[in-house]
Amino acid sequence: MDEYEERIEQGDFHRDVDDHELAPNFEEENIEYHDEGDAENNIGDAKQKAIGKIFGDWEESYQRLRKLLLAYLDQDSGTQYNYYTIARGKDGTALLRYVFWAFTPCIAAFRYCRPVISIDGTHLYGKYRGVLMIAMATDTNQKVLPLAFAVVDKESRASWGWYLECLRVSIEHVIPNEGICIISYQHKVTKVMAFRVLFCSLVVLLVTFLCFATFASSTTSSVDATAEAGTAFYEEAEALLNWKASLDNQNKSLLSSWVGDRPCNNWVGITCDDLELGVTRLNLSNFGLKGTLDNLNFSSFPNLHTLSLLQNSLYGTIPNSIGGLSKLTHLEFSYNNLSGTFPPSIFNLSKLRFFHFSGNQISGQIPPEIGQMISLQYFMVSENLLNGSLPQEIGALRDLISLALDGNSFIGPIPTIYGSLSNLFQLQLQNNNLSGSLPLEIGNLGNLSFLNLENNELSGSIPREIGKLGKLLFLFFSNNKFSGSIPREVGMMRSLTQLDLSSNFHIGAIPSSIGNLSELQQLYIYSNSISGSIPEELGLLRHLWVIQLLENNLSGPIPTSIGKMAALSNLNLFGNKLSGSIPTTIENLTMLTNLVLMMNKLSGSIPVEMNNLTSLINLQLSDNNFTGHLPPQICQTGTLVSIGATNNHFTGPIPKSLKNCTSLYRVRLDENQLTGDIAEDFNIYPNLNYIDLSGNNLYGELSPRWAQCHNLTSLKISNNKISGTIPLEFGEATMLGFLDLSSNHLIGKIPKELGHLKSLLVILLNDNQLSGTIPSEIGRLFDLTHFSLAVNNLSGSIPKELGECSRLLFLNLSRNILNGSIPSTIGSMQSLQSLDVSQNLLVGEIPQQLGGMKMLETLNLSHNNLSGSIPSSFGDSASLTSIDISYNELEGPIPNIKAFHNAPIAALQNNKGLCGS
Repeated sequence: MDEYEERIEQGDFHRDVDDHELAPNFEEENIEYHDEGDAENNIGDAKQKAIGKIFGDWEESYQRLRKLLLAYLDQDSGTQYNYYTIARGKDGTALLRYVFWAFTPCIAAFRYCRPVISIDGTHLYGKYRGVLMIAMATDTNQKVLPLAFAVVDKESRASWGWYLECLRVSIEHVIPNEGICIISYQHKVTKVMAFRVLFCSLVVLLVTFLCFATFASSTTSSVDATAEAGTAFYEEAEALLNWKASLDNQNKSLLSSWVGDRPCNNWVGITCDDLELGVTRLNLSNFGLKGTLDNLNFSSFPNLHTLSLLQNSLYGTIPNSIGGLSKLTHLEFSYNNLSGTFPPSIFNLSKLRFFHFSGNQISGQIPPEIGQMISLQYFMVSENLLNGSLPQEIGALRDLISLALDGNSFIGPIPTIYGSLSNLFQLQLQNNNLSGSLPLEIGNLGNLSFLNLENNELSGSIPREIGKLGKLLFLFFSNNKFSGSIPREVGMMRSLTQLDLSSNFHIGAIPSSIGNLSELQQLYIYSNSISGSIPEELGLLRHLWVIQLLENNLSGPIPTSIGKMAALSNLNLFGNKLSGSIPTTIENLTMLTNLVLMMNKLSGSIPVEMNNLTSLINLQLSDNNFTGHLPPQICQTGTLVSIGATNNHFTGPIPKSLKNCTSLYRVRLDENQLTGDIAEDFNIYPNLNYIDLSGNNLYGELSPRWAQCHNLTSLKISNNKISGTIPLEFGEATMLGFLDLSSNHLIGKIPKELGHLKSLLVILLNDNQLSGTIPSEIGRLFDLTHFSLAVNNLSGSIPKELGECSRLLFLNLSRNILNGSIPSTIGSMQSLQSLDVSQNLLVGEIPQQLGGMKMLETLNLSHNNLSGSIPSSFGDSASLTSIDISYNELEGPIPNIKAFHNAPIAALQNNKGLCGS
């Protein structure tokens, strides 16, 4: 690598020179090859090969252009150059169209020349054609001065205009305020392009012709000065700069290249396919622009064919002037905040092929004039506020490939004429309020690949013609009101990969023809009224990885053929009437991650082969009639996250593999007959959120390790044979919200450390053998809603701090040996609905505050030693429905409210002297 190559690699260019590899964009010369006997031509070929070997071939010469320009610049920093390229595409090569250069001494010498420039061009010959352009001046001694050079692909208004513009920029500082005449020789195709600084006055032109007639002795030149192209560039630049100035955020910096009056000169987002045409594409997608379109003068872009401003923050309405872009083929304003209705003129864009306004707030109806957009191929207005019925006129757009009207508020039926859109590939009508039946003509859409009608009000049967959609890959009909049976013609859609008929009113059996859908990957028919058995033919679908048939009326066994679906990952049969046992062929489903069989009538033992399901993440067997043992190695690979086996007849030990299954998040094994040592069979689970082991035959003592499950929110181990004390470490389980240790054999005191668990909502410790006092620290649990200590051996008084639990709904302290009076602070629990302190040793009067509890429905104060009269505040207790004050020492009148009037005698008996009607 030589010096200049190193400097190019390091970006050592002081001007705008891109870093793409350059290649010629010139027309290639048609080179003929000759016989070996043609000596003259063979010599010529040999000469070219020798030159190429020494100096490089044609392509290399173009690639070395940047080195040449850098060398010029090194020799004299005042050297002027510029070039214009267009991108080739994927390979990153830039195609050279024009290159210009002018040396400093020539530019400086022009100050001493006559203000007349002669320009001419000559064709280049070699492998690639092109034109060499030269500008010359003469001094007072009639000596010729070369001013500037350019190589262009061809002579045209665009190339001459670009060359003269570069010439103007190079020399305007030499004679900035004088008129300059330009003379062009012998080229009728060449027209003189005079810009604002570079122009020719008619008087100077005539004088120059007389003075320099000798330059044109052989023929008279054609001289034509025009500012038409320059004016067009200026108008486009002015329109873009005015719009840029109107934007109201800091992202204008992304448009920092928008300076001057030449949009085609490296303005970001601007493309000029031909300089003569001006701006042809405006693409500012994902620029974060915020503002309106009001100040964008669309009339300044007569040749614009692509306008893309998607994913910005543009707001306001769409200007009606947009309809003047008569050459527009691509219009994309999706995912902005545009509002209002579509301007009528927009539907005059008859050349438009791509129309994308999804993700805005466009409202109103789509007018019939949409039928005028005869070239339209993509019409996408998803996720707007459009309403009304679907236009019939869309059916006349026979070139339409994609129609996306989803996420709006369209009503009424799907027009039958849409069946005429024979080229349609994608139809999205989901998330609207469409009604009526699916037209039979849907079967005419033979090229349809994607059909989504979900979340509408469509009704009736699915027509048999649906089977004609042989190219359909995706079919989504969920959340409608379709009824009737699933047509067997569904099996004719052999290309189908996803089928979703969920949440409808389908009846009848799953057609066996579904086994013909050999490419099917996902099947959703949940939440219908499908009956009959699961067809054996499902086993033929070797690519199927999702089956969701939950919430139907399916009966019979799970077919053994299910074991043939080796790709199956998700099987959900929840909420049916399936019976029999789990087939042993399930062991073949080694890819299975989600198996949900809950709420069926399945029975028998779990096949030991299920130990082979090493990819399982979610296993749900609850609410069946299973017996026997749970698979001991169900979590041997440590992937299991959720297991549910509630309400079965499982016996035997807790599966051994669960002890070290640290991936567990949710465990429900309650209401079985499982056995095991609660301290030995479980460990620390860093991800565990919920565990319910209630209603089994577990024994042993509670381990402090439960407190190290730092994400645990629910711990339920009620109705077992747990003994010992409640570990003090439970106070460290700060995420715990539900603690149920009821109906065990726990002894000892209630740890005051439970008062640290600020997230606790429910504490159920009833039906144990706990002793000691109720910790006053419980009053710190301000979010507590349920608190039950019934049927224990607790003593002492009811702590007044309980009154701080203002959200408590249920408080049961019954069947203990509590003494003292009922604290008046209990009346502060204005959310309390049920209060039971019966069968204790409480004394004193009933606090007046209890009668003011507006939400209290059930009150049981029976079997205590309460005395005095019933507080008059109970006379206003409208919420109270059940009262029991029996077996106390109460006296005086009974409050005149419904709860006391309707109370049975047993609820009032054995008091000192109650009276009342």
